[in-house]
Amino acid sequence: MKYLIYIARIVVGSVFVVSGLIKANDALGFSYKLEEYFEPAALGSFWTMFENFALPIAILVCVAEVVLGLSLLFGTKYKLTVIFISAFLVFFGFLTYYTAQCDPYEIVTYVGETGETITTNRQCVLDCGCFGDALKGSLGRSLTPWESFQKDMVLLFFTIFLFFGFKSQKLNNERKDKIILGGALLFTAGFGGYVFGWWMPLAFIAIATILYVIIKWFYVRKGREWVIIAMLIGISSAFAWYTLTYLPVKDYRPYAVGNNVAELRKSSDDFKQEIMDAEIAKNMPTYADAIEKDVLILLATDSIYQIANLSDSLKNERKTELMQEITYRYEDLVMQNAEVFAMDSLKRANLLPPVYATMYYLQNKETGERKKFSSTLYSSEKLWENWDFVYVLINKKTGDIVEVEKKDYKEEEWKAKGYKKQSSAPFVEVPGYEPKIPLDFDFNDDVINADILGSEEYLLLVVTWDLSLSKEKAFVKINELYTHAQAKGYKFYAATAKDYLAEDFKNANNVEFDFASADEKILKTIIRSNPGVVLMKGGVILGKWDKNRVPSPKRLEKYISKLK
Repeated sequence: MKYLIYIARIVVGSVFVVSGLIKANDALGFSYKLEEYFEPAALGSFWTMFENFALPIAILVCVAEVVLGLSLLFGTKYKLTVIFISAFLVFFGFLTYYTAQCDPYEIVTYVGETGETITTNRQCVLDCGCFGDALKGSLGRSLTPWESFQKDMVLLFFTIFLFFGFKSQKLNNERKDKIILGGALLFTAGFGGYVFGWWMPLAFIAIATILYVIIKWFYVRKGREWVIIAMLIGISSAFAWYTLTYLPVKDYRPYAVGNNVAELRKSSDDFKQEIMDAEIAKNMPTYADAIEKDVLILLATDSIYQIANLSDSLKNERKTELMQEITYRYEDLVMQNAEVFAMDSLKRANLLPPVYATMYYLQNKETGERKKFSSTLYSSEKLWENWDFVYVLINKKTGDIVEVEKKDYKEEEWKAKGYKKQSSAPFVEVPGYEPKIPLDFDFNDDVINADILGSEEYLLLVVTWDLSLSKEKAFVKINELYTHAQAKGYKFYAATAKDYLAEDFKNANNVEFDFASADEKILKTIIRSNPGVVLMKGGVILGKWDKNRVPSPKRLEKYISKLK
């Protein structure tokens, strides 16, 4: 039992530290995920009161996870630590279970900010945010809600052994330090280093261990454990503060420095077309002799070509026509083969697109039973032979919901009563490849889009998703960068999600450049700073600076010279 307790301390403590540090590395991003949970159509109206406090809550959760994980490894206030860890896991287990069994077609009704009754579909949070964007950035996808729930249940299982240590486990002695901390460093090297490709958690545990040992050596008075916990709170909070003030230490998002935006924006169809183009270009020349041979055979029996006294120009014209006809046949053959090859290549590379479907609500014509079926099943099983559609109608004012068979549905009559037919949103029936950078990566300007995705000139992109919250002092340096870019011939663009604020902001801050419009979520993902500056060339992100470290023209040129 003693060693089972040790293993449980190592596993649970290390996972808490890694999870907490990954969240603290991007606390702003974690707060965006919490805002999704706090939407009234997600968890319910009760949770909306926390929406304005999403960032403080995110920081608190990050710091708490790290402190609890390290406290469990060090043995400080063991009972209290185990109780808090168990409470964390029970709460997040409930949360992940709730999201895992969430039905996106469930109808929910709540009171809006202005007092109106709103009826809509349940908002399902499909990504729990347990490890931030780290899993997406390292393994290519996040945990599904069910996988997140299973992860919490596994950790809860380990906590059972922790409760057996209430009497025996206290602040580590030298022997326990060697076993538990040595095991934690090895586990974190594999979990944080191998899985996430990030060695910061390993270094963080090592630094915390050194400080913990120093306190144990030099502070032997009562309350030593609280001093250690205070130290853990201090260094964890300092890390969260650093990443909030500047930028994440490790950028797992698709807009990380070194990434090619144009490549990561390619869809499955784009890859398919590239493969087909390459195959067609490679294989068509191999049919040149066959085409020439077929043309000669066809000319020998062609009634027009064989007309006596036909001029050479008309003969050449007829030969060209036949050559095109034969070429088209071979092109069709090559294209068909290329498509088969491309689809096989996409399948082997796991690049096939996802299969989308919609949910139909149907009633059996004989039994009257009502069930939901996917549109793909409806087509493949020819369900229309035995099932009829049922429409779900919602009264936007009262929130009343009624179900009406298609044969009884008269749109104008129900519309006059205040009812509207609930539409079915598409869902992913079979997962597949989706671009890491969504196709709605768009600045509502074809020239800007083209330059950002492929300009061979250096390009500076200023991102400020909300001008009303932008740090105005940063625009003094950004104005200098704009002037410098004009002189050097660099491209320079700025984008905001609230372009209607642009003119007033420009006048108030003597801003000389215009603002393009872009989606707020896209801008928030590009850089976790408002404003922030991104350096690009050829679609590749070369550098990023937050609002507190906007480079001067001299510093920018020094940075570019190192890139060369």
